[in-house]
Amino acid sequence: MEIERRNSNFIRDILVKIVLIVLFVFLLMFVFPMPNLTTFYDAVFNNNVQTMKDAAEDWFTTERMPKEVGAQETLTLQEMLDKKLILPFLDKDGKECDTEKSYVTVKKEEKEYILKVYLSCNGKSDYIIEPIGCYNFCPEGNCTVPLVETNPTNGQVTVKVPTNNKITNNTTTPTPGSKYKLQYLYKRTLKSGTWVEGSWQTSKEKESSTVKLVDTRTQYTGQKKVSKGTTLYKHIKYSYKNNWTHDTDWTDEVKTISDNLKLYAKRTLYTGRKKTETEEIKYKHVKYAYKDNWETLGWSTTKRKTSDTVKLVDTRYTVRKTQNNTTGTWSSWQKDYTWRSSRPANTSSKQWGDAWDTSSSSSWNVVGDITSRSTLPSISGDTKYEFLYSKEEACYSDCGGKSKVKIYYYRKYKKSTTYSYRYQYRTYSTKTSTSTDEKVVSNPSSYTSKGYKIVKTEYKYKINNREKYLADTKWTTSSTPPSGYEYTKEKTKSIIIKYVNLGKWVSNTSKLGEYTEDVATRVQYKYRYNNPEKYISDTVWTTSQTSPSGYTYTGEKKTNTKTSYADLGKWVNSKSELSEYTYNIEKRTQYKYKYYNSKTKTESKWFDKDPGGDWVYANQTRKIKID
Repeated sequence: MEIERRNSNFIRDILVKIVLIVLFVFLLMFVFPMPNLTTFYDAVFNNNVQTMKDAAEDWFTTERMPKEVGAQETLTLQEMLDKKLILPFLDKDGKECDTEKSYVTVKKEEKEYILKVYLSCNGKSDYIIEPIGCYNFCPEGNCTVPLVETNPTNGQVTVKVPTNNKITNNTTTPTPGSKYKLQYLYKRTLKSGTWVEGSWQTSKEKESSTVKLVDTRTQYTGQKKVSKGTTLYKHIKYSYKNNWTHDTDWTDEVKTISDNLKLYAKRTLYTGRKKTETEEIKYKHVKYAYKDNWETLGWSTTKRKTSDTVKLVDTRYTVRKTQNNTTGTWSSWQKDYTWRSSRPANTSSKQWGDAWDTSSSSSWNVVGDITSRSTLPSISGDTKYEFLYSKEEACYSDCGGKSKVKIYYYRKYKKSTTYSYRYQYRTYSTKTSTSTDEKVVSNPSSYTSKGYKIVKTEYKYKINNREKYLADTKWTTSSTPPSGYEYTKEKTKSIIIKYVNLGKWVSNTSKLGEYTEDVATRVQYKYRYNNPEKYISDTVWTTSQTSPSGYTYTGEKKTNTKTSYADLGKWVNSKSELSEYTYNIEKRTQYKYKYYNSKTKTESKWFDKDPGGDWVYANQTRKIKID
């Protein structure tokens, strides 16, 4: 008892320490909630993009710029590091960005250059596009870069242009006979965002402009007494937690919004065509494809890796059970030579029969002392008497007139006969034999639960022997075949009038240039996806194999050999739901918050004068021809 008491105290002390540690961790989470680092991560990414952009503008001087319209020059992030144009930088997780996928390109257009900066870091990628106007890249070679001054007091930017042009409110008026005018590049930052509701949590956060409290609730859990010798069964409960990701690329697909699919961003693009007369040479290209040809294989114990061309059709199992069969027989009757007063009791391995021999012995036993007025009684059958003594004693009845009579004292004996027996007996013996039962089944679980073992597993697959065929023919204006096509060496030549597509989508109609015919619009989207992750959220031991609602029995059980307390294993929203778990009741408060996810976008545009508002001068100018 003393050992059991010490063990009980030791387990109780361990449980108390564990509870105190858990309470301390929850207190730390409540006092120091996890900050929202989304804004910080975006700032790190934007700073890295700006670093690449600044270094590229210094590198692409006149001799390094593309010379032909439509040509472009590329400088990767690795080349920038090798040339010591920038120092190495890390992303928000402290990892290096992809130095081969990240790059800067400069493409020559008819009137300007287009600078594109693309950065890819650990699953996040984005880019910015900026027109490069009149520096030392102007085709005329005689433009003048305006002087930019910044007021150190209020940070206001003033653009001073050459004296041969008159500017009022940053507006350039060309002198008589001039064929050019100056334009100024301005930038602005557009901000947007959405509110996302989080899950229940025990830590309390400080409310702010990006964090709002939505709801609170109080939950309870407790214990119940479990009697000595109770068998407990283990059950587990699975839950799911949100795991949101979003598209990095735009898509034209309109998807149905649901709890696990949300709209992340939306934009409208424009494209158009212009009329041209060209001499066109077309080249013939062909594309080959493959069609499915599935073949089902026979049963095999070899397990294959499934893919687009290998599919598992069926599985079967060979199960086997070996069992022992025991039979028993009784021997013939034998004589036992031990004298016994009675027949022994039968056992499972030995039985006693009738007596085969009998013997007897007699003896006289004292029964008691008696008195008599007469002389010694005679022996009668199994009774005899022994005279002890006689004496005169007073007489009170039937005395014949005498005051005293003579009394005789005797000892009485009884004769007893003891019988002994010798009995017959026989013994029981067993014999064990072995038998084997083997079956081929598709579902082995019902057999393995009865003691069968899986001795062989067989699989049936189907494989796809794909057949090649001519899927498409395409004529293009280049001998270089499109992706997936082969050039046939066949070509045609013609002079045609056609409408040339802009070949790209732009963010507003002012960027269409000459491509103002058949203007088309295109709406693109980015979506957020929730792929809930499954995890074991709770474990509970109960006295029944039938699992509580929402739980699954694990097959594990144990016997509680002493009185203890069993946890409810879950939190409920009221004390009435605790049922018999009314001991050591605990209470917790949970909170649900919604979070504001902000997003910023930089927009650049050329203006003839300061547009005002939230537009900021980007320290760039260009000279354009006036028709």
